[in-house]
Amino acid sequence: MKRTKLKSLVFLLLAWITWPGYAQTLESPYGVTSAVTWSWEPYAEFQTRERTFARMNEASANWVRCQFDWLMMENPRGKWNFSMFDTLVSDAKKAQIHLLPILGFDNAWGELSHKSPYWNEYVRTVVSRYKNDIRAWQVGNEPNWGGPANPTAEEYAKQLKQTYQTIKSIDPALTVVTSGFAGIPRDYLETLLKNGLSESCDVVAVQPYHASGVPEEILPDLTLLKTLMKQYNCQKPIWLTEIGWSTGLHPRKIHDMFAAAIKEVGIDPTLDEAAFVCDADNNVFTLSYLQSSGFPSFSHQRIISLNQIKVLDPKRTPLLVPCIDEVFIGKYIPDLLSYVRRGGTILLPNAFPFFYDKMPNGDKKIVSDKYIPLFHLGWDWYHSGNVPGVETFQRPAPEFEGKYQWQAPAAKSWSNGRYLHTRNMKPGDKFIPVLLGGNEQFTGPIAGIYKLNSNLKGNIIISVLELDIRKVSELEQAKVLPRTYLLMLSNGVERVLWYSFRSTEADQYHSESHFGLFHKNNDPKPAFYTFKTLGALCPSGSTVPEMKVNAHRYSVTWKRPDGVRVWALWRPFGKENVKLIARGEIQEILDMFDKKMSATKLGEGEFTLSDSVTYVIGPELISIEPLR
Repeated sequence: MKRTKLKSLVFLLLAWITWPGYAQTLESPYGVTSAVTWSWEPYAEFQTRERTFARMNEASANWVRCQFDWLMMENPRGKWNFSMFDTLVSDAKKAQIHLLPILGFDNAWGELSHKSPYWNEYVRTVVSRYKNDIRAWQVGNEPNWGGPANPTAEEYAKQLKQTYQTIKSIDPALTVVTSGFAGIPRDYLETLLKNGLSESCDVVAVQPYHASGVPEEILPDLTLLKTLMKQYNCQKPIWLTEIGWSTGLHPRKIHDMFAAAIKEVGIDPTLDEAAFVCDADNNVFTLSYLQSSGFPSFSHQRIISLNQIKVLDPKRTPLLVPCIDEVFIGKYIPDLLSYVRRGGTILLPNAFPFFYDKMPNGDKKIVSDKYIPLFHLGWDWYHSGNVPGVETFQRPAPEFEGKYQWQAPAAKSWSNGRYLHTRNMKPGDKFIPVLLGGNEQFTGPIAGIYKLNSNLKGNIIISVLELDIRKVSELEQAKVLPRTYLLMLSNGVERVLWYSFRSTEADQYHSESHFGLFHKNNDPKPAFYTFKTLGALCPSGSTVPEMKVNAHRYSVTWKRPDGVRVWALWRPFGKENVKLIARGEIQEILDMFDKKMSATKLGEGEFTLSDSVTYVIGPELISIEPLR
């Protein structure tokens, strides 16, 4: 798919609103994924199911997705036990909660579900038992992960078709939902579409996580999905059956290390300006991750696009963060080199920078170390045989002893296998190790500073640790939740189920343990309250939201069932003072936590757009104009 500018992209997305099968009003659009069928730690949400249902009703979220594991129902072969599931289904019905069971996973006698001759018997038995109370069924979860335990696209197409036929033979009015595919797997989905996906499901489900970015990045994913579906005349509703952001802690005190390195090159966060690439047109967002990881806060922060790198003045802006992972768009490499050549400092915080070149269609192409020598950088990887794949220690380099605290992983050994080298440096360049790692036989730098004084005159602060960057603060999670729902519902998605209801908190650093709206002790996170606000202002029966974007200013509007129009306003990064002109009476202005705001800030006056959604209730038309 040809890369388009965001303005054109939004036009394309909005053009899909009226595609066949897409409703004009919302019908129960909110839900969660919850472990309500699991009674063991660290999940044990079956025991708290009634509290879960009550809390979801508070947020107007009346869909709960859960696993109906085969091995929990039939164990051993031929012996069925439905007692726990009967209780769950009864309690959900009393609470007016719709369950979306996930059919699948392996059986108790060791067969893979997609290869078992008893699969259809399991489906028929379970669906027949609960068909009057459960009207939608999902077939599997993320089968496109690959490996021997997961079906190929051809195998899943066959399994889905058989399951669809079995369920429809029980009750033709039951809804069959595809597996929630991990991401938007183009090749996997295209194979399914070629093998009759349209005739094997009622709903297409995807799970396009962008847990290290922002929800606005999902829009191109939706465009890809709907383009594929249109190509094969698959006119089915789309559900997101998982989406979410984790609030786990960032390990190893990486922010302390970067702060020490920034100070070493003479940059003062209290005085100097730092630039962060946040480019919606190219789906590059660096600031949200760095803020959530405790990155040093600069008194002067500048948000720039990739196109603006070439005009960035190192004297005014001495630090630039161009990316947070291994993906970069190769055509901007010369602009980065120019910035460093003129004395700028770039920070590359994670793994192998520039390892993938992002293509115009959104795909990633491995280029390995193609660009690295241009910056005088170098790395060794354990695959080459020059460095070990397992480390037994990590510690600050001697030059940085006492300058920052470091917290190594708790395990006795761990795999990193990435080290920096100096073989591409030029005369005049200097390398300063910041963090060392290794074992009894080997010690090498895994983070360092390249101080360049050759044809390049700047600095490069780099860490090749592969960090789990899929984490945000609890406040950031609260901000992205309403934006996610509003973006999805205004761009052709019928239903969105947040992942997940409650965090297990089994590991304070592992992202999977912290996706929940609630803590392990059932205390709500801030995101639950922004969920409640959204559910109250855009309830079931509202018109489908409509989105407009202009210069990264987002406005989404809809009418509630009572006919009152509501507007949601934000920008995905940074703040901007704008003039907001409203036509019609402003009844109320609310922040994302349902707190009333002063109306004097709106009307003909100045208004500050930020990444927190503001709701304006009442006016028929709102115009956002930049302040001159």
